Amino acid sequence: MYLKCSRNKVEMSEEEIFRKFRPYCAVLASQPSAECLAKLAALCDDTAAAELELVQEYLVFPAQLHLKTRAAGTPRNFTLAVLEYLRTLYKRIRLASLFIFKDLLTSCLALVAPGAGEDLQLSLCSTLTQLLAAARGAVAEEMADPDSGMKLPLSHSWRWVQRQTDRKSTRLNSSHTVISYAVFCLKK
Repeated sequence: MYLKCSRNKVEMSEEEIFRKFRPYCAVLASQPSAECLAKLAALCDDTAAAELELVQEYLVFPAQLHLKTRAAGTPRNFTLAVLEYLRTLYKRIRLASLFIFKDLLTSCLALVAPGAGEDLQLSLCSTLTQLLAAARGAVAEEMADPDSGMKLPLSHSWRWVQRQTDRKSTRLNSSHTVISYAVFCLKK
């Protein structure tokens, strides 16, 4: 156990912080459970943002796993709940690494397939928009760096989609252009 004391404040190690999340993440890594996801989300809501940032890789892992595998028979509303969990988490914390963003982006883009419902597509666009908004500091600089291998248009197009107030379908159609470009850049 690692505890660091500084002026009336005790800082815990990642292991100590993650301990309360571990049972929920373990269940979610092995099987989809809307109840377990709701409990994990509530626990995240009750935890300080600074602590969440330290363990975000662990907290995001079950979501990444679900988005990559989408187990047969998993209801689509569970996938929507996973995307909502990610949006809520990244409204509170900064994105810690470009790897997390690339992995989530790739997983989300794999879900956009012919026949995917508009609700899923809108949720994916909202999630990706929130991830971009959570990318600050070094991660944002790395995303914009042409030498990083990540060539995304991080200027006006994403902000435009976020601010747009037209109908859902218009927002969805404009998001498709940006997402298509992101896919093109990742494949390059």
